[in-house]
Amino acid sequence: MKDHHRPFQLTSSQKWHVAGYGGAVAVAFFVLAMILGNTSINIDALAIIYLFIFGLVTGISLRLGTKRGWTYYAAKYQPDARYVFTKSLKLGVLWRVLAVWFAGRIVSTILLNQAESDFSLGVLLLVSIALVVVTALYVGLRYGWRSADNMLTNDDPAAAST
Repeated sequence: MKDHHRPFQLTSSQKWHVAGYGGAVAVAFFVLAMILGNTSINIDALAIIYLFIFGLVTGISLRLGTKRGWTYYAAKYQPDARYVFTKSLKLGVLWRVLAVWFAGRIVSTILLNQAESDFSLGVLLLVSIALVVVTALYVGLRYGWRSADNMLTNDDPAAAST
C-alpha cells in the first residue's frame, strides 16, 4: 500500500548546504558583476547579460534542487530507486523556473531601487541574488520531494509506519 504525502523535511546539514550553495552562487555572480562592471560594455548590453545569467543560474539551481529533493526522498523511503528526469518533471521545472525568475526580478528591482550608493547597490545585489537562488533551490527541493512521493511506491509496511 502506498503511503502518500510524507511531509517535506530536511536535516540541518541539508539546510546548511542549501544556504551555502545560495551564498556561493551569489558571491560568484557578484564577482562576475564587478568584473563586467569595470569593462567598457554598454550598460544596456550589460543589463541583458545580467538578466541572462540570472535566469540561467535560477534554472540550474531549481533543476539541481529538484534532483536533490527527489534523491533525498528516495534515500529516506526507497533507497533502491533511480532518479529519472521525466517529461512531466521537465515541464514542472520549466514553469517553476519562470515563476521564480519573474518573482526574483520583482524582488531585485524593489531592493535595488532602495540603493543610495554604489556600495549599497552592491550589497543589495548580493542579497537579492542570494534570496532568489536559495528560493529556487528550495522550490526545486520541495517539487522533487513531492514528485518522488507521487511516483515511488512503498511495498514495505514497516517502512511506511516510520
